[in-house]
Amino acid sequence: MAYTAERFGEYVYYDTAFEKRIYELAVLLLARQTTQQYEWRVHYPQAIKAGIRPEDADAIAAGRRPPHLATDETIAYDFIVELYRRNAVTDATYAKFTGAFGERGVVDLIGLLGYYNTIALMMNVNRTPLNPGTIPLLTPRA
Repeated sequence: MAYTAERFGEYVYYDTAFEKRIYELAVLLLARQTTQQYEWRVHYPQAIKAGIRPEDADAIAAGRRPPHLATDETIAYDFIVELYRRNAVTDATYAKFTGAFGERGVVDLIGLLGYYNTIALMMNVNRTPLNPGTIPLLTPRA
């Protein structure tokens, strides 16, 4: 089982249809959704390095719509947020997403979110701590 999860993690990290900017946007949204402090701390600087604007990442942390997303980021953001809110997406959202990322993008995104959701929930249940002296950046969701 661990080997299977490890191989899936390698696929998610190295072989998805997304460039790192979209990948990291998805992970930030997942970390916000699950209030996973450790994932946020790890992926925030990676997202900035990949091209996500700090003010957009900060808006996600605060639970707000980011103000300066590029077109492809907006499409990914809308798909992910709608998926989390409705546990599904509308035909229009699906069409926009597949127009930008293809059918493979849908499968890869669901896999990416599922993989990181598994890790996030494990860390939340196990109460994985931040490094000593590190202040949590995400407020708990209501």
